[in-house]
Amino acid sequence: MPDHTPEAVPRALVTLSGVESGGDVMAAGGNVTKVVNAPVHFRYQQGPALLRSHEIGPDEILSEDLFVSTGPAEDVRSGVYALIGPPNTGRRTEGRQLLSSLPDMDRLREFRTPDWDEPDMGRVPNDPRHGYLLDLTGMGEALPDDFGEDLARYARNAREHGSLLVILGDEAVGDRLPSADEGSGIAVREHQRPDALVVARRRIHETALRERTAWLDIEGGTFHGLVSSDAPPSRGVDLAQAVLEAKNENDDTVLGAFANWQKQIQDWFATDVRREDATGAEQRALRIAAAFLDGSPAPAVLNAADELLSKPVRDRFELWGGALAAPDDQVRCRTAGVDFRDGRVSITDNRPGLDSAVIRYLWDRRGSLSALLTTWLSDISSPGGPASECLDRLSTVLMEVAVAQGSATVLGLLEEWLKQDARRRMDFVVKVLQRLTEHPVLGPRVRVVDLRNWARGSGSPERQRAVIRVCRGGFAEEYPEQALMRLRYVVQNTEDTDLRGEAIAALAEHLAPGRDRLSVLKVLVDWVENERIVLDGGRLFLDLFGGDGADGETAPADPARGLLTPAGSEGETAVELFRRAWKSTWNHPELRNATSHALVVWRRAAHAGSLPVDRTRRVIRVVFGSSGIDEDLDRILSGEDQVGAMLRKDFLHRP
Repeated sequence: MPDHTPEAVPRALVTLSGVESGGDVMAAGGNVTKVVNAPVHFRYQQGPALLRSHEIGPDEILSEDLFVSTGPAEDVRSGVYALIGPPNTGRRTEGRQLLSSLPDMDRLREFRTPDWDEPDMGRVPNDPRHGYLLDLTGMGEALPDDFGEDLARYARNAREHGSLLVILGDEAVGDRLPSADEGSGIAVREHQRPDALVVARRRIHETALRERTAWLDIEGGTFHGLVSSDAPPSRGVDLAQAVLEAKNENDDTVLGAFANWQKQIQDWFATDVRREDATGAEQRALRIAAAFLDGSPAPAVLNAADELLSKPVRDRFELWGGALAAPDDQVRCRTAGVDFRDGRVSITDNRPGLDSAVIRYLWDRRGSLSALLTTWLSDISSPGGPASECLDRLSTVLMEVAVAQGSATVLGLLEEWLKQDARRRMDFVVKVLQRLTEHPVLGPRVRVVDLRNWARGSGSPERQRAVIRVCRGGFAEEYPEQALMRLRYVVQNTEDTDLRGEAIAALAEHLAPGRDRLSVLKVLVDWVENERIVLDGGRLFLDLFGGDGADGETAPADPARGLLTPAGSEGETAVELFRRAWKSTWNHPELRNATSHALVVWRRAAHAGSLPVDRTRRVIRVVFGSSGIDEDLDRILSGEDQVGAMLRKDFLHRP
């Protein structure tokens, strides 16, 4: 039965998108096959591997008693069904519910967050009697012009196979979908969010405390009127949890986190505290610093709070005695209503989520502070600043700003900081950018659209440098294909020689031991063979595998050695991939001369023992062809070393 997860690939299979060592057969999502127990033969197809997916388990599908329907059941059996609506409105729950209701499906699968440069329906499996769930939210801007045609083609095939693909998308995705009609096999529906209050009632009713559903209807009661019908379904789940945790129907202590601590925030920030002694401002500054730096060492939080005060206020405090006249750290924290314990300051002890609630409030309700907070964050996070050792915490906190205001707001902050002082701010910018790529809601757009735009933007080399740094970290491990593509965009678009070298070095790191080297090599070869980018792809390939480019010994860091030396199928796969790449660069007029110099480097490296002789000969022989010897080929064959003699013999006895 078809499967598309590395975990489920039979032991005999090896995929070039997440290499799994195996025995007699190799496959890469249908792209590569090797048959052994006979002379070695390979069959390759171009193109990236199919998307990975996992099986939708019973625990991921709501019971009929808990599921809140927003309309009659859809009569959809096969093809493509798109649910269009904002995130956090229950689309995924409804999509899974629809798939589980289909009686004729053998398997239900959900695609993991796709590792692709742009959505490509050619990478979405279409196995018979399978139900699939694919989330394209945030990718509307990245959809290619021919996406509608590809989707219609996929839908027709899905109908023939009796399979169904459910797509989740936002408005931007919906605008790019083809018109739905009966013949197309594509159905598009505007998703209606379920009533959050109904969600809460269902959750409570299905427990042993079902009588508590009545608490939701007591006018003036603690739990009455707390959610609106257009609230996210998750608010209904949270309300049900609060009701079930309450000691009695009047227990409002369980509502702090549910209500986003609004009463506490109003008490702290709503009133006018402008006084000559500025104690109100001092307390607010400490609360804000504690929200941004929750759990950090007291000196970092307290000094950051002081930085938030205006210079005249700080000067006045100095006149009054400065730090010597101020109360101790514990008293300052207690007066401001934050906790001081074991040398650290916390705003969330017994108040989970208060830090995030304060940060959202500051951006939503105190817009006049946004410029001040932006400058403050830049100052305290810079090297030597009060919070320079708290960058992990600050990068996490900025996700709250991104959720409240959109990722563009935070990306704008990062750009400004890079313009102001890229050398000192780069570490922090990279941390925040990395966190944005990981965010469950914002991540898809940041990965697919924003990082791509930053990588292509030659007018801002520091943005490109930040992208290179991100593509060397955890992002590259989780989304290797996207990381490779963004590095390629930097190489293609930068006019800075040093920056180009940094990007190539980052690409080379993907070919280091311990990484999925064959998958990376496969991507590089696909670029060389892609007619649209063959020149850029070929030059990049030469940069990585061409040695020093001057017929010298192979460079110590050249990754070809690690790819060609492994015994068995891994090394043989590398041979075939290298043959494909060098054949393409050799046949390109603008790359042929550089290719000949590169292969001289390979020949000499084989003679020196840096590369395996037999496999190197087989790679180089791909350029022999049926024509005679020209200057470029003569350069490769004219070596007086033993490998050169072997190659001349190979040339004379070529088919």
